[in-house]
Amino acid sequence: MKILVAVKEVAALDEDFEIRDDQLDVDEDFLLYDLNEWDDFSLEEAMVIKESSDTEVEVVVVSVGPERVDDVLRKCLAKGADRAIRVWDDAMEGSDSVTIGRILSAVVEKEKPDMVFAGVQSSDEAAGSTGISLAASLNWPHAAVVAGLEYQPGSNKAK
Repeated sequence: MKILVAVKEVAALDEDFEIRDDQLDVDEDFLLYDLNEWDDFSLEEAMVIKESSDTEVEVVVVSVGPERVDDVLRKCLAKGADRAIRVWDDAMEGSDSVTIGRILSAVVEKEKPDMVFAGVQSSDEAAGSTGISLAASLNWPHAAVVAGLEYQPGSNKAK
């Protein structure tokens, strides 16, 4: 079985920060990047299924983002993911969740996972729409804001 987990790198402010010279945003040198907390929960659930399964389970994480996202993907590998995929082209900069969902759907079509997890929302935008956009791009049913998953081969129950 294969579980694909979509993860996002999110930025948080360092304790001390400065505003850019144009006064429109925070200077990027003062941002700290890390794995989105909600995606970390999804990865954890995938790892629980992997560790409790009687059959072989491969956990693959995927993220859309520039090279610095590699740090987040390495963190996922350290938490037990088997493989990591990063998708990026400079033309993707600033893409909305619908576009990101379409990009991720291409990875899903290539990887052919049995299950796909995405966090409820990202801590930076809090839109909660990437997972839904991904499912819509694939014309798949989805369950949003899942608090628990009881995995049984051939049948899944979400709470």
